[in-house]
Amino acid sequence: QNLLYEKDYLQKQIRSCRDYETLQLEQMAHDEGFETKQKKCAVETFLGVTERDPTNHESVIQKLHIEIDLRGKMQTELKQQESLLKKTKEELTKKRDFLKQIPSKLKGVEQSTAGLQSFFGDSGRSTKFIGSKRQ
Repeated sequence: QNLLYEKDYLQKQIRSCRDYETLQLEQMAHDEGFETKQKKCAVETFLGVTERDPTNHESVIQKLHIEIDLRGKMQTELKQQESLLKKTKEELTKKRDFLKQIPSKLKGVEQSTAGLQSFFGDSGRSTKFIGSKRQ
């Protein structure tokens, strides 16, 4: 009696598991298999030989060492270029700040020379400075 009950229970569990629909399960399995095939193909394309063949072991090792050296050089070059970019951005920021200060400095010069302008007689001529409101 107990075994029959357990058998029925397990059959119900099996049916419920088989009837359970996982969303996009086939798509996920297909994508994972496809990625694996692509990776294997990419490795073979990169190395130029199959990595499973023991006779190609030395050529694969040599190719990988060359790749490591090349990547190391590219990494140091990248760091140099990043530091150069950082310096250039800092210089650009300094120059922009300087250019932003020019109108206020010109106003200060114009205000400080107002006495001289009146002394020499600014007879209606308008001096045109950047940021100046006089025209």
